[in-house]
Amino acid sequence: MSVIQCYDDKVASGDYHDDATQYHILQQLDDFHTIIHQHKKQQQQGFWQKLWHKNNQQHIKKWFYLYGGVGCGKTMMMDLWATYAKEKEQYRIYRRHFHEFMIDIQKKLFVLNQHKQDSPLDDIATDIAKNYDVLCFDEFFINNIADAMIIGKLCQSLLKCGLYIISTSNYA
Repeated sequence: MSVIQCYDDKVASGDYHDDATQYHILQQLDDFHTIIHQHKKQQQQGFWQKLWHKNNQQHIKKWFYLYGGVGCGKTMMMDLWATYAKEKEQYRIYRRHFHEFMIDIQKKLFVLNQHKQDSPLDDIATDIAKNYDVLCFDEFFINNIADAMIIGKLCQSLLKCGLYIISTSNYA
């Protein structure tokens, strides 16, 4: 069963209203899911297969950014995908509101900076990657330069650690 079939079942049961835009988003999320699945499968291969894939797939899409107006179903589509991926694929998914995530990151940075660590954001990313495969952020929005600097470096580290990110936002 795919995430699209889950959506179709919810439409048939009356839980969701059939929406062409949401269906299109799920098709894109399903494509993103395929990328994650293939990459995870490659990580389980031997050394030479990994080396070949690494050299021949330099630009793997690792972030799915979903934006649109309030009430269009962004969060619902992300949550439907996350539930499907967690149950069917057993991906380890971290799902949070983005501002709550940033508060947690700032608290961790404060503690790590007290210990004068050289690359606290890399350490935070490594810790997150030990426990999760995919990060799902609702309401991704940066409104100050300090958060922009933090999230820029952190996201680079998270992606280098092999994590995938799905985020929703009201802004392009």
